[in-house]
Amino acid sequence: YQRRVHGDAFLKVLSRRSPILQKLDLSGCKAFSGVGLTSLLSRCKIVHTLNLAGCDQVQDDSARALGQYGGALTELNLTGCTRITESGFQALKGCTQLQNLDLTRCEKLGRAGIEAISETCPLRKLVIHECMHMQDDSLEALGRNAHSLKDLTVSSCHVTDFGIRDLARGCTSLTRLNICDTYVVGDALREVANGCTALTEVLLGGRAVDNRALTSLGSHCPGLLRLSITNAPGVNSDGFLPLSQGCRRLQWVSLTTVTGVNDAVLAALGEQAPLVCVSLVNVPNISSRGVAIMVESCKASLQSLSISRCETATDDMLEAIGKQCDQLRFLSLAGLPSVTVKGARALWDGGALARLCHLNVVGCQKLMSCRDVLRAGPPGCRFSELWTPPPFEP
Repeated sequence: YQRRVHGDAFLKVLSRRSPILQKLDLSGCKAFSGVGLTSLLSRCKIVHTLNLAGCDQVQDDSARALGQYGGALTELNLTGCTRITESGFQALKGCTQLQNLDLTRCEKLGRAGIEAISETCPLRKLVIHECMHMQDDSLEALGRNAHSLKDLTVSSCHVTDFGIRDLARGCTSLTRLNICDTYVVGDALREVANGCTALTEVLLGGRAVDNRALTSLGSHCPGLLRLSITNAPGVNSDGFLPLSQGCRRLQWVSLTTVTGVNDAVLAALGEQAPLVCVSLVNVPNISSRGVAIMVESCKASLQSLSISRCETATDDMLEAIGKQCDQLRFLSLAGLPSVTVKGARALWDGGALARLCHLNVVGCQKLMSCRDVLRAGPPGCRFSELWTPPPFEP
C-alpha cells in the first residue's frame, strides 16, 4: 500500500477489510492524518511493522495514536517525520513491544523523547541520524535504560565523548555501532571498545578515529567482523597493524578517504583476517603491489572487491586479481585513470575469475573503450558501466 493518494478514508476501509493486518508500508503517503492512523490501529490490533518514512505531515496526534493503539508494534520507521515534537515522541512509550525504531531526520527529537521511549520499549535496534537536538544527555538516558540495545546508529548528531562514555557503560550488549560524523574523539572510543566487547560491526568517521582507538578495538573486540572508516586523517599503520592482529575474524572492511592506509596495512589485513568483502575508495597511498599482496593472502575467501578513485592503481593490479581471486563474485573498478586495455585482458587471461558474476567499470574511460574485451568474461558475468554498490554480505 504505497500510493500518495491513500488518505484517512482509505485507512478506515483498510481497517475494516483487513483486521488481521500485520505489516503496512505507508512510506511517502501524504494524505492521511492522525485520525486515519487512529482508525487503522484501533481495529488492526496485531500490526507489528509500520513504515511511515517520508510522511512529513505526520504530527503529534499520529504519534499519540501510535502510543495508544500500537501496543503490538515491534518495528517502526519515522524517517523524515519532522513535525513530531518531544511531546509526540514521549507518547511512543506506549509501544511497549517496540524493538526496531528509525528516527532519521526527526529534527525535534531530544532527551525527553529518548528517555521516555527507552524506559518502556525493549529496543534492540535504534537509528538516530541527522537529529540536530540529539546531544549527550540523550545518550546518557539510553545508557541508563536501553540495556537490551544491540544495534545503534548515532550519526551526524551533536554528541561528544561524554555521551558516548555514558552509552558504553550501560549498553554493554551492543554488537553494532555507527558514530560517523559526530564530535567523538579517540579517547571515548577506547572506552567503547573496553565496555562493548561483543561488538561485531563498527562504523567510524572523521575525528572519531585515531591509532589508539584502533589498537583498543584490536585488544578488546576479537569478534569484530565488519569495519568501516571514513574521512579519518588520524589513522595509519600504527593503528591498523595491532587491529589486524587482534581482530582475526574480520571479514568486511571499507576504507574511504583514509590517507594513512598504505601497502603495509593492506598486507597485514590480508594476512591476518579471512577477508570476504573489501572496499577501498580514494585511498591515495596504496599501490598495485599492496593490492596484489592482499588478494594473494585472502584469495580463498575474497568474494567482493571494490577499488575506486585510486590513481595509483595500474594494470599490474588487474593482472594480480585475474590470477589470484578464484572466489571473487563482485568486482568494481571505478574511476581508475591508469588502467588500460592491457589490464582488461589480464583479468581474463589469469584464469581465476570463473566465478565472477558482476563487473563494474564506471568512470574508467580507458576500460570503457574496450567493452568487447570486458564482455569476454565468464558466462553469466554481468558487465555494467553504472555504479553499483558492493554487496554487504557476498
